[in-house]
This record gives sequence, structure tokens and C-alpha cells, in this order.
Amino acid sequence: MYRARVATADVPHSARHWAELDLLRALAGALMVVNHAGVAWLPDHGERGGLDGALTFVGSLAPVLFFTVTGIGRGIQSAPGGASRPFRAPLLTAFILTLADATLWLSPTRHLGMDFLGFIALSTVVVEIVNRTRWPAAVAAVSALVCLLLRYVVAPRVGLRLGTGVAAQGLNLLVGKTALIATSYPICPWLAYPLFGSLVGRFAARHADRIRATRGRCASVLAVTAAVGLGLCVVMYQHHATFFRWGAMSFAYCILGFAAVLAGISLVLAVVRGASAGAIGALSLPGLASFVLVPVHYAVIAGLHPESLMRPGVTFPLALLVLVPVVFGASRWIDRRMKALASHRRPLPTVILLTTTVALLFQIARADGPLPLRLVTQLLACGLFAFLSPRRASRMPTPLPSNQVV
Repeated sequence: MYRARVATADVPHSARHWAELDLLRALAGALMVVNHAGVAWLPDHGERGGLDGALTFVGSLAPVLFFTVTGIGRGIQSAPGGASRPFRAPLLTAFILTLADATLWLSPTRHLGMDFLGFIALSTVVVEIVNRTRWPAAVAAVSALVCLLLRYVVAPRVGLRLGTGVAAQGLNLLVGKTALIATSYPICPWLAYPLFGSLVGRFAARHADRIRATRGRCASVLAVTAAVGLGLCVVMYQHHATFFRWGAMSFAYCILGFAAVLAGISLVLAVVRGASAGAIGALSLPGLASFVLVPVHYAVIAGLHPESLMRPGVTFPLALLVLVPVVFGASRWIDRRMKALASHRRPLPTVILLTTTVALLFQIARADGPLPLRLVTQLLACGLFAFLSPRRASRMPTPLPSNQVV
């Protein structure tokens, strides 16, 4: 692959730092907590409708935002003038994410799988390869379009015979026509979101001064565009379209996902324009903290059992007002402790942490470890990001939520 070298003076460092990214992570993290709490605590996993069901459904958009933020971050860093990095950096990121992902599906009878962190690992490598091509923006745009066409035009029309063989499973992993065991996010159409995000990131880096000077106008334009997308979703709903994303994403949900991305970007632009620096900091979620949020929120949700206290439309929203700040606070605290420990840059703790993580994964694979062991192992994997690359911990790829509570 070839990528033209451009002087770093072309795009100043300030163009590559956006408070909006941490706010988008926070929005995605809050949606993740809402969705998983609804699935765990509400009757029928929050599918009965009403306010509780609506909150749970909106929370299911969290992976769309997380995937897109990952692409935006890499798009900003890879835009002309961005600091180049060796290819081993994204490979290291993908390796750690794969370790953490294995805690969700690894068992004595299942040694291969890919959940949301594994897909983030794949996305990280793919976006990095795209960014190293001669025309990264064009390649990203065409690749995203191909993902959508494979899923919604090719797959339904060619009558793919998807069986249980390796070739059939591999084909379905690519096109996402039907659900696969231990694979929550097939390549198509999910990869379109980080690829789209990389385009947004490159555009933001190139036009940083103009966007920052007109945040209000940009937010309004994006809000109107998102409203058009949501209006289209309403029309599809009235024509009995299915909004479903688990295993095989429906076309209607895919459109809803892009509309949600535009709405989310519009929202954070408006917040940064109108809020104080202190408020923005309080609402933000740094990169490493967003990773820590995954095991923390699983542990808190699994440790509480308020099902008997739930009253439709009342108790669940009130519980979320407490749950989300508690999870965010705990995640930020662990984030700070990890970074403080990693700042000493001593090799021995890093080796011990990596060895312990791998050893616990072998234990899970051998004896199908319980949920607490899996969450502890995933939390240790979080620490690997800080210890192996402390300077990159704050801008690491953002993890994705699972659609199920483990």
C-alpha cells in the first residue's frame, strides 16, 4: 500500500483534537447501559413497548455510534498532516481487543467467535489499511457502499445457500444474511459505519477551523438531515418495515443507524458550542474509560436485581438516572488509576498483566468460567491498553456493546 507523505504543518495538532469525540463516546456509553439494563431488568427484555421499551430500543443504537466514533478517530489522525504510525500499532490494538472479546464467547466447546470487541479489532485493521492507500477517502466511500450493496442487494437476490459448512459460514460472515453463532456483527453492513466515520474524521481534520467557527450552523444542517432520515424511517415503519439488528441487520434499521449517527454528531456539536469547558468535561468519556465501561456496566447490572420493583414507565427511567452516573463515575475512576500505574512505564507489571490475562482466558476455555471471572479478565485487558501504550490510551478505539447481557 502507498500513502503520500504530507508535512505535518499542513494540518495543525489542534485540528486533530475534538471534544466532540469524547462526548460521542459518552452518548454511546449511556445508550449501552440503557439497552443492557432494559434487556436484563424488564419483562420480555424490554420488548413490551411503552416508555421502557422505547428506551431499550433506542439504547440498541449504541454499537452504531461506537463503530462510527472508532472510524472518526482514525480518520482524524490519518488525515493529511496527521502523525504517521507503524502498522504494528493497530495490530497491537486489535490483539488486545481480541483478548477482551474472547471473554464473552470463549468456552470449552467454542474456541472461535467474534463479538463486538472482536469486530472493533477487525474494523481497526481494515480502516488502517484503507487509510494507507493512495486515495483513502475514495476507497473508504466505495468500500462502505460495497458493504451496503452486498447485504441489501446481492445477498437477497442470489439465493445464497447458507449451511453449516466452513465456506457457508464464512460467506454469511461477509454478507450477514442470517445470524451466526458467536458472531453478533457480520462484516456487511456493519463495516459501513466505521468506514463512514473515517470519512467524517478526515473531513473534520481538513476543515477544522471552519467547522469550529460555525458549529451551530453545522449542528442545524446535520439535525435537519437526521430528521429527514428519521422521517424516512417513520414512513418505512408505517409500511410495516422491520427494525432489527441482532445477527442480521434489516435495511430499515441500517437507515435508522445512519440517521442516529447524524443526530448524535449534531447534538455534540451543539453541546460543545453552548456548554462550558467544565460541563463538557463532566459529560465526556475518554477512550480508555469507554473500554472500562464495558465490564463495569455488566458487573453493576448483573449484581442488581430490581425486577420486582419495576413499574411500567416509572421505575426504569428513574433507575437509569442513578445507574448511568454510577457506571460512568466508576469507569472514570478506574481509568485514572490505570493511567497512574502505567505512567511508571515499568516492564515487569506489563508482563505480569499480560500473562495473567492469557492464563485466565485459558481457564475460561478449559472450565467455562462464570461471569465474574470473565469480567475480571476483560478488565485486566483494559489495563493492557494503558500499560502497553500509555500515550495512546486516551485515543484508543472505542468498544462496542453487545446486544445481549452475557
